[in-house]
Amino acid sequence: MTPGRLTELRCPGCHGVMWVIDSDNRGMDGAMTPYVERRYTCVHCRRDGVGWTLGEQSPPEFLLQPHNLYPMTQAAFDYWVTVLRTHFPAHPLLKEVGHRFRPRLPEEVEAQRQAHRRAHPVYEMKDQDGARRADPDLRTAMEWLDVMKDGDTLVFRRHDGGTLQCAVVASVLSVRCVDVNGEVLGNIAVANEPTAGEAIRLYLLGDAMRCAKHLRDPDGSVSGSTG
Repeated sequence: MTPGRLTELRCPGCHGVMWVIDSDNRGMDGAMTPYVERRYTCVHCRRDGVGWTLGEQSPPEFLLQPHNLYPMTQAAFDYWVTVLRTHFPAHPLLKEVGHRFRPRLPEEVEAQRQAHRRAHPVYEMKDQDGARRADPDLRTAMEWLDVMKDGDTLVFRRHDGGTLQCAVVASVLSVRCVDVNGEVLGNIAVANEPTAGEAIRLYLLGDAMRCAKHLRDPDGSVSGSTG
């Protein structure tokens, strides 16, 4: 079932206009019955039947406000509040206008998105089988790393397009930090778990440069240390 919408209908008999709150999809089967085929009773002439002409409809997200996934502008919200107040004066949401019933503004959603990106610079961890974890934390990352075996990979993806790649080949763990253009910023061909763990920790903190430095020897050469 889809969210209810304020819906304007014109009677096929007297041509009077009335408003209802109805869902585009009333059931769980995914099928939508066209409004012209729906049965309504006219508030003007009392005609009961099908054939109604669909007019204006509120956005599906209006009665769900505030909703982080479906923001509305203040102007659009105010317009539909006026329609709600005019045609449904007893609707309980009217008592909450400006409080629990208010629009989630697009700029609020964008600010939240940016704050989330700052808090979670790595948006995804993915293994060789396609298993994914959004906004991974260090504890979970180390659990996944701990069970890796030959042929397994673990990739951490940043919002800026960079990646941290862990792989086990012939029982040897390697860790590589790569930028958005595919340039290798740091690489340890043979790493132990503490070394890999520190690289992952720095990467999850959003410090790709320190992570890359951790994966390089002081002279910039590839480290082969297993210590």
